[in-house]
This record gives sequence, structure tokens and C-alpha cells, in this order.
Amino acid sequence: MGTYRIAAWGYYPPPVVEMLSTNLYFAGRLINSGGKWVATDRLGSVVKSESERLRYFPWGEEQVTTTQRREKFATYVRDTTGLDYADQRYYSSQHGRFLTADPYVAPSALGSPQSWNRYAYVHGDPVNFYDPTGNNEADPNTPTSGPGVGWGMGWTVVYGPEGPVAVPVIPAPTPTPAPAPPGSTGGTPAEKAEAEPSQIARVGQAPERLNRQIQAMPSQCLEAMDIESREALTSSANSLRYWDGRPSEGGNAQITPILGPSIDVRPGATFNSESYGTYAVILPYQPGGTLIFSPNVVLGTNFWGQTAADQGITLAHELMHSHLQKGDPKLAKDYADYQGDDKREGSERFSAWLKRKCP
Repeated sequence: MGTYRIAAWGYYPPPVVEMLSTNLYFAGRLINSGGKWVATDRLGSVVKSESERLRYFPWGEEQVTTTQRREKFATYVRDTTGLDYADQRYYSSQHGRFLTADPYVAPSALGSPQSWNRYAYVHGDPVNFYDPTGNNEADPNTPTSGPGVGWGMGWTVVYGPEGPVAVPVIPAPTPTPAPAPPGSTGGTPAEKAEAEPSQIARVGQAPERLNRQIQAMPSQCLEAMDIESREALTSSANSLRYWDGRPSEGGNAQITPILGPSIDVRPGATFNSESYGTYAVILPYQPGGTLIFSPNVVLGTNFWGQTAADQGITLAHELMHSHLQKGDPKLAKDYADYQGDDKREGSERFSAWLKRKCP
């Protein structure tokens, strides 16, 4: 990579591009900046440039100001104004914040108050995280994040006579398990326990748990509900958004200001009030007077006390509302031989049917 400028411009002869300087990277880490060999710390900050040492306060401000217009804090280029170019935004190390708002608002933001400030840097923890793209924090110690992600590397810091230096840590390859012999029960007790789904404790785990539930559904279960394919059901599952109905996890937030007035709830309704005392609900909306089940699932207080298996059934139950666009009485009538119209009883009948037919 390098820095270039247009040295001459015109229609003829064509423009001339002049190279001013180059940077050299190894496994995604900067090792030479503008012709000078550099050492970086675990966050990608340049801490030494040949014989020159650079030191920073936690938010990136230099303890002693040095030459600008080069890489400094956490992979960013610091320009002559003292601001850091963060690829997607500019960052001010003096104020510890970005100059423009993060364009992305996560659906699970209610459970992470630090994410409400869309100008904040790495949710207020610049010691343990960095943000190389300017859009999302990353853990430099995790092999699946950071500048070396393309190489499958994480990073650690070793301290030598010249100060701290970042070095790559290459994770050991995961051995491929041998196939189970014919007639075996599928592995050791420890391997079986690991294969079993665990109880989820936060909203962000719901999508993976539901997808595991879909993959485990027998084909005859899908055929009984006239579901065209497992892939189509997975596509519907991936469109769902989850909200935590527990008061301690943002459940007291009002629904309408977040999801809009088209959601069919009572004025002032909160995620907790719509799901309290239940396992989960899927929020409906009525465009043009037609009731439609939206992709917004509220996980109620009782959901978090269910077993892992029952949580999977509950998530599958709510998915069927969205995918089939049917309420509880209709689902119970069509698949569980229910003849009544009571919503609660219909819900219980359909959940029991799912548990028997689609475990």
C-alpha cells in the first residue's frame, strides 16, 4: 500500500501519478510506514518508529506530540489537524469519540446501553478493543477479528529490550474427528453433551438456536405443515429480529417509538407489557387494516427459565407465525386437531404438537 498524488493532469498526454511513500504489512500488520520500520502494540498502535518512541493515553492522545500525517493510534492515520482517519469516519483522540454517528443501530441495542451513544469509541473500552474500520469494535486477541483476520491470526505482545512488539499467534488446526464406528452411539458422553444445545441467556444467541432447531426437524414435520423447503424456513428465520422482554434488559422501553406506529400494540405498550407472563410473542401490524405477523419476536420473562429444548420449540413456534402467517387457533386447528378458538389454548396445543412432531 502507498500514498500517491497526481503530478500532471490533462487529456493528452494522460495523467501522471507519482508515488510519495509506501507501507509494508505482514499478515495484516504494519511493519514499515513511509520507509521506516515500525513496531505496533496489540491494538495496532505504532509504539516505535525506528529510534523514535510513541506513547499514548488510553483514548489515543499522544503523551508527547510527534510528527503527524502517519499511522499512530489503533491502525488510524493521524493527519495535520490531529484527527484520526478511521476509514469510515474521523476520530478525535482528544475527545475519545467519532465526529459522525455510527450508521448502524443493532436490533439488540436495548440490551447494550453503551451502544446508544453512536459517537462513542469501542463502547467505552479502548484498552481491550479497537475499531479498525470505524464501524464496529473488534477484539485484537481473538483470531477471528483484527487486521490479521484474513490470515486466521490473533496477536499478542512480547516485551524485548526495545519495548513492546506485536507478534502473530497462529491457532492450532482443529483435528478432524474420526467417524463413529457402525453401531456406536455417536461419541463419548462429553462429546454428546457438547453436541446438545445449551440454554440461551441473551437475545443474540436466539438466531443460532433457532437455526439448529430447524436443521433438526424431521422431514415429515415440514411436510405436515406444507413447508416448501428447509431452506425457505431458514430464510424466514434469518429475517426475524428479537427483543428482550425482561425489565432488567430493556423490556420497559416503549415499542412504538422504536418499531414505528404500524406495529399493532396498545398506546404506550412496552416490550415487557406485551410479553409479561408468557414465553414469547410475535408482534403483529396492520397495514391497510390487514393483520400480518411482523418479524419482531419478543422473548418474555418465562422464556429465560425454559430448558434448552423448550426454548427451541418456543422459537420454532414464533417462526411459524411469521412464515405461515397464521395465529395460534389457526395453527392448532390445521395441525393439532384443535376445534376451539381460544388463543391461549390454541398456543398450548400447537406447542405440544411441535414438541411431539418436530423435536
